[in-house]
Amino acid sequence: MIWQDVVIGVGNWIFVLALIPSIISNKKPAIATSIITAVVVTVFSYCFFTLELYHSMISSIAVGVSWWILFLQVILKKKNKLSINF
Repeated sequence: MIWQDVVIGVGNWIFVLALIPSIISNKKPAIATSIITAVVVTVFSYCFFTLELYHSMISSIAVGVSWWILFLQVILKKKNKLSINF
């Protein structure tokens, strides 16, 4: 394992921890922020895989999953608001 893999991986795990308050909170990021970040981080995961940076890949998948969760929460929150208004 090269040092860059460790640095990127640790940084990604910090991002996962930083996203936990947003996941459990009622306040959510904008839908565009959630989907764009989720897609980009998912692509980064594949790039790390092709570079054989497996710790970075796994931790990047965790960040991506966190952003996909936020995206789904935003979608569900908007859907619930629409159904309440009718």
